Amino acid sequence: MVFGDGQAILAGNAMLTLAFDVLLSHGEAGVRALPCLTEAVHQLISGQSDDLAFEGSAAVDLAACLHMEAGKTGALLACSAAIGAAAVRGRDQLVNALWRFGAELGMAFQLVDDILGITGDPVITGKSSSSDVRAGKRSAPVVAALTSGTNAGRRLAALLGDGRPDSEEEVRLATELISEAGGLDWAAREADRRLGAALAALEDASLPSAPLHDLVTLARYVVERDH
Repeated sequence: MVFGDGQAILAGNAMLTLAFDVLLSHGEAGVRALPCLTEAVHQLISGQSDDLAFEGSAAVDLAACLHMEAGKTGALLACSAAIGAAAVRGRDQLVNALWRFGAELGMAFQLVDDILGITGDPVITGKSSSSDVRAGKRSAPVVAALTSGTNAGRRLAALLGDGRPDSEEEVRLATELISEAGGLDWAAREADRRLGAALAALEDASLPSAPLHDLVTLARYVVERDH
């Protein structure tokens, strides 16, 4: 917001390079953790690329949409959850369980974010109301509505076509149709399902009670937040 997109992208590139430097400065532990970070970056870039490509598209199905969201958010939280255990030679079962926990939690986070991008309070979220609808985003609730086979879904497809709403009145109508077609309800249920999968993955990690409590609390916050 302050320095513009170009400078923000450069700052992100600089921080990513710094992250590699930090890992490499920690000897063998950092080297062991490095593949976790590089894999997440690969997936994140792929997911973000798909997100841009999907904008305004009339031919995105739910499987493609969820694959995109798994890349741009799931991979980031998966790495965040597992990289410490990988660095200290954690058991494969522990590293894999934490990776699954983060991946599923990332999906829950993104699905809630998708809902807030359509219905969130601008004062709380910092985004304009129905910001994702206005931008032509093919987020999970939008795609779920478009592929619902309902009359509302067909009306939404006709309204959006292969682009984005042309006026505030169309934005309002599109938002109503997404809800009427069940897109928001589907995303909320899927977020809850992903939360359940994340918590189930933690059971395989066999963590001590204190960190387990903290991770469960964090996971539940992700799906209960309003911003």
